[in-house]
Amino acid sequence: MRLKDDQYFMLGDNSGRSNDGRLWGWPDPMVSELIDEDPFVVNEDLLIGKAFAVYFPASHSVTSGGTGFIPDFGRIRFIH
Repeated sequence: MRLKDDQYFMLGDNSGRSNDGRLWGWPDPMVSELIDEDPFVVNEDLLIGKAFAVYFPASHSVTSGGTGFIPDFGRIRFIH
């Protein structure tokens, strides 16, 4: 995949719950018309703020079916 200088490709945590850029399609028609028409990417004009933490999902679920993860706060890493 080739990105333009003002585009970002969003990746998740590779868990089954991740819904990142690999699964996105074409942008909303308004975004396509006003900002960027390319699929699967985010234009830098749509990014707000700055990342402050990295977190991998907890391996413990609340129910036996695997839904409702319990956060593992010990695995959070803050970005300085």
